[in-house]
Amino acid sequence: MTTLNHDAMTPPRRDFGYRWILCGFLVAVLCGIFILGAHAIVADSPWKIKAGGLFLAVIGGGFFWMLVDQLLLPAPILTIDAQGIWDRRISGAPLPWRAIRRIYPQRFPLPGSLPTLRVELSDPTCYRPPSRGVWRFLPRRRGVVPSLVIVPALLNARSGEILAEIERFRPGAVTAPIDPLGAEASVRAAEAAGYQGDSQGLACHRNRKILKAHLGISLVAASVFAVMLAAGIRSFIIVALIVGGALLFALWLLRELSLSKPRLIVGPEGITLADFGSRTVSWQAVQDVKVTDQFIKVEEEVPQDAVPQGALAEFFSSRNPVIVTFALDASTDEIRAAVAHFRAQALESSSSRR
Repeated sequence: MTTLNHDAMTPPRRDFGYRWILCGFLVAVLCGIFILGAHAIVADSPWKIKAGGLFLAVIGGGFFWMLVDQLLLPAPILTIDAQGIWDRRISGAPLPWRAIRRIYPQRFPLPGSLPTLRVELSDPTCYRPPSRGVWRFLPRRRGVVPSLVIVPALLNARSGEILAEIERFRPGAVTAPIDPLGAEASVRAAEAAGYQGDSQGLACHRNRKILKAHLGISLVAASVFAVMLAAGIRSFIIVALIVGGALLFALWLLRELSLSKPRLIVGPEGITLADFGSRTVSWQAVQDVKVTDQFIKVEEEVPQDAVPQGALAEFFSSRNPVIVTFALDASTDEIRAAVAHFRAQALESSSSRR
């Protein structure tokens, strides 16, 4: 009778490191950009050249520090094994498979954006922030995890190879990319069991530390690109758009910092979304609620005699309110559980009255 060796059947641990030739090339380029900018600042040159040099020094020096800080992390950088997955750039401890809901490829809709792997957690308490690397500076509340994104660009493996290893150790963990406002984002009734909050409702504010951090970043970015405009750069329109976008974002952040009312309220009567306008939708009028790490959207019941609207009219309509979940002080799972809980309560109450 043949005895199976279970240890031999278990796939070995898979480690990934950096592509050192590419990393060395990038370090040299960024170092060169910083030196070029610093030379332009100290040299006897017109103020426009000095302004351009300041921009190069800030950008080159900033990215140089960020890259070197990442490269000094202990090897291996990414580990996948039977217990879980650990990217030392974004996490201070391994993420166990039981705490991971799914992992899927994602590419931001911007030209030249790098492919990434997004990790969604089902148990945020298992996450530990890194003690080194850029991520250690991100403010956060315990139990609320930032978007965990693995960037394979500098690793010695492509996204497909990493996803294949994840699927080998944890079959079913890899899914198709998630549509933030698609059907898979809808809150399910079964999620009500996960609500452990106040019976009066869940009130979410925006995390002021995160708002202040992004305000500082946006003002610095606007200042740096404004210097480029003053220096008479050729790509005037592109830089002007960047400055305008950074300032608009800064104004929105200042507005959010000045407000004290909750931005999202989920309670027995309905759900309230407050962004540029406050809108409460009763549970009886709700057809569906979609909650992801990016958006919360409430889809309302459409009366049978309602006149169909065009795409432009629907965009400017107050129906089906949407709010971004950026910097909310409650996790996606908390919000989904609260929506399922109070909506189920309202439906139960409505059924008993009949």
